[in-house]
Amino acid sequence: MSKIKAVAYVRVSTKEQSLDRQKEEIQKYANENDYIIEKYFEDKVSSMKVSIDKRTGFNRLKKYLFDDNIKAKTLLVHEVSRLGRKNFEVQNVIEEFSQKRVNIHIMDMKQSTLNENGIKSPESNIIISILASMAENENRVLSDRIKGGLLSSAKKGFAFSSKITGYKKGEDKKPQVDEKEASIVRRIYELAESDTTLYFISKAIQEEFGKEINSKTISGIVKNPFYKGDRKYLEETIPVPPLVTKETWNKANEFLNKRKVFTKRYQVNVNVVEGKIECYNCGNPMYQVVIKKGRSNMFKCSKKCSKVTVNRPWLYEMIRYVVEKHTKKVNDEKFKNDLSKQIKENEQLEADLRKEKDKAESAQLRNYDMFLKEKVSGAIYEKMDKIHVDEINNISLQFNECLKKNRII
Repeated sequence: MSKIKAVAYVRVSTKEQSLDRQKEEIQKYANENDYIIEKYFEDKVSSMKVSIDKRTGFNRLKKYLFDDNIKAKTLLVHEVSRLGRKNFEVQNVIEEFSQKRVNIHIMDMKQSTLNENGIKSPESNIIISILASMAENENRVLSDRIKGGLLSSAKKGFAFSSKITGYKKGEDKKPQVDEKEASIVRRIYELAESDTTLYFISKAIQEEFGKEINSKTISGIVKNPFYKGDRKYLEETIPVPPLVTKETWNKANEFLNKRKVFTKRYQVNVNVVEGKIECYNCGNPMYQVVIKKGRSNMFKCSKKCSKVTVNRPWLYEMIRYVVEKHTKKVNDEKFKNDLSKQIKENEQLEADLRKEKDKAESAQLRNYDMFLKEKVSGAIYEKMDKIHVDEINNISLQFNECLKKNRII
């Protein structure tokens, strides 16, 4: 009997696991059943986390087997779960390979998807489908058991990764306050509570503690309920030692939410008093809404007061209200101090953006100089130049926005 040319696919779920056992058993099986394995393809990924079409090794396998010049048209796998633990994925693979006349042979149950004539085998497909469903269900049960075990451990104070700033894993494996980092976290909340923007919180932390924390990370810290003593784990709330009071946490998050509302974009007609008129019901900004067909021009609340609208006759009264309110604010000492602080922050931002732009332009010139001296290829030069141009344009946009704010203030 002539030997059958084949390739083999092996897979494990994590990078720490070895593929050797699967290869050894497949090779032994091939020797005993007249298969010649021409090539091995492998992946170290979880079939539940990474879909089959995104596995590097499996995609190389398909490209190899689907090539008309390749004579090997049989794929050996150790068991059906190596293809995947989702039944629909396994069935899609079988169908795709069958259309390309590629046979899949499942070693542990000695079943092939195609018969000797290259026709799809109904009996084998039923068996494989049942086993794929069992593998899927087994994985689901295992996942539920793992989650249940982790939740039970977390409720006792364990299952803590120690990646949360301000905490460390104690000798008892439970989260403990790391006073060195905790002081940074408390300072972040203190600044957020006093209505300091994320950018300037980042600047303050760098100046006071010598630690660089970007705005996105700071936002994540402020929003994390862990710091008020509420650890969220698998939809459960577990008490932990807090770093800030719940009142401080709420105030800091109220400020973040206000900033989020403030930065929203609304599509309206040109309006000289945009954002200056406030809803008399909730105090939020009112925005102009123009309905040309209905010949309607009104101001509508930006929040939930959907029925609160102000038409044109009310306009002058609202403007007068805003002017009077603004006059009262200007004479308020706290307002003056806040305005002075805002001016200082914007001036600092302007200076920082100037430095960033100078640095980016210098990098662009260095790249051009390297190209002239033929130290880099044209392709690399163009790629880097595009990066520098995009960076400079982005900084210029921020700089112009900063100048506008400074003029308004």
